[in-house]
Amino acid sequence: MADRPYYRPLSPVEVEERIVALSDALADGTAAYAERRRAAAEAEADYKAAYHRAVLRAAAEARGRNAEERKAWASTREDVEPKYRAHLIADAVLDAAKDSQQTLRTRLDAERTLAANLRSQT
Repeated sequence: MADRPYYRPLSPVEVEERIVALSDALADGTAAYAERRRAAAEAEADYKAAYHRAVLRAAAEARGRNAEERKAWASTREDVEPKYRAHLIADAVLDAAKDSQQTLRTRLDAERTLAANLRSQT
């Protein structure tokens, strides 16, 4: 049989300390999430403004093109593509922060359950 690490039971004080630490991390993460949400919104606004300006330029410069061709031309412009990339990256960072917050909430719930079990044993 493989050696398994020894796990000792946690004391109520240790569980409480872990709950406090997770609560603090959740509060810090909430502030960071708000900052990331703002950054994602700014990146989206920058991208959409650049894209729509490019579509308007395409309409003026490319008279013989249909709407889909003008949109494709606008999407690939050098002033639009980096903003679109920044928008996608900001959204990915925001999603990761959201996932992290959910993980912290789940861990906090598990610690609360552990605390309740310990209270019922004493």
